[in-house]
Amino acid sequence: MKFIDKQLVSPFEIAERLGIVTKNGNPHGQLIRSVLGELQISYVKRSSSKSFLYDEHCIQQVRWWFYQHVGIDFPDVLHVAGVRYIVRYLPEEEKVSTVIVA
Repeated sequence: MKFIDKQLVSPFEIAERLGIVTKNGNPHGQLIRSVLGELQISYVKRSSSKSFLYDEHCIQQVRWWFYQHVGIDFPDVLHVAGVRYIVRYLPEEEKVSTVIVA
């Protein structure tokens, strides 16, 4: 029997893939960490004292959370677990690293 390693992602990488960014255009890892906590998704591996890695399959659950809580309104402010987050949304296909601000 062959075991396949799970693909692990950080909250920062999840935010980047989903196009969830801060007002400065950086992937919004803090917001994603709060959403993961609200969804009660546990991390798979701790990569450092402050960095946690999650199974890649949780991305779909996070995407669904945003669909339910954000819908088509795309509010600039979200409240998750009692914390206020300022957020911007990019198309999922658009990578944060390719955003050019003129």
